[in-house]
Amino acid sequence: MIKNADKAATVLAYYWKHVRPHKRMTIGTLISVPFTVLVNSFLPSLIVANVLSQLSQQSVLHRHLSYFLPVLGIYFVILFIG
Repeated sequence: MIKNADKAATVLAYYWKHVRPHKRMTIGTLISVPFTVLVNSFLPSLIVANVLSQLSQQSVLHRHLSYFLPVLGIYFVILFIG
């Protein structure tokens, strides 16, 4: 186990040595990665949960394609982009 920790420390030190001169790119990466994870994993699940919640209600007859088509369109755009 200690050898794996030493290897991980060596890899991180090597990575940090090459990343340090490019601080602007590193800051951009640190900002964009959490945003990408949010868009790719959280938002599609939230959209599907909202659609399923609306479908489980009794008043779904009044909300057919006029409601679900734009929401599902957003869902597929997010899946396509991600």
